[in-house]
This record gives sequence, structure tokens and C-alpha cells, in this order.
Amino acid sequence: MGQQEGHRIIAAGDLNLLNGYGEHGNAYWADRYASVFARMEALGLPFVGPQAPAGRLAEPWPKELPRESRNVPTYYTTRHTPATATRQLDFVFASRGFA
Repeated sequence: MGQQEGHRIIAAGDLNLLNGYGEHGNAYWADRYASVFARMEALGLPFVGPQAPAGRLAEPWPKELPRESRNVPTYYTTRHTPATATRQLDFVFASRGFA
């Protein structure tokens, strides 16, 4: 990625962070997580999803999740199923040519 344009990169995975908020409304963590999204954007890899409507919204809605969020649940433990998951920890970033 030694140039401003022309690269074709997809970066995706479980980042163990949240998008648009911090755990239980914690502003410190919200800002820290936002820095990852800002850095990827600065590298020419904007966040491309997943986001609703290309995925389901959390139900029940987590108290910590802002109502305007379009996050889609991607993380669940043995106490959850994909249908009851509430947190999105998986994110995709892509060169503008892909997006």
C-alpha cells in the first residue's frame, strides 16, 4: 500500500472492539475503538460492514448500544446462539475500489 490510490485490499476479522460506543457507555473505550476505524480510513480502507440492513439488528436491543446504531451481531458465546447475539466484533474494511 505504498500509494494513495489503486490498491485493492480487503481486511476483515474479529477485532474484539465495538463500533460507535464503549462497553456500558464508557466514553474512554468508545474513543479508543473509534481510533481504529479512523486509522483504517486514513490508510484508505474505510469500514464497509457488515451493517444493517445487510444483516439483522440485535434483539433484544442492548442497553449500551445507541439506538441509531446499524451494527449487526456477529459474536456469541455458548450462552447465546446467532439469533440471540447482541454484539458486533467482526468488521470489514476495503479499498475504495471495492466498496
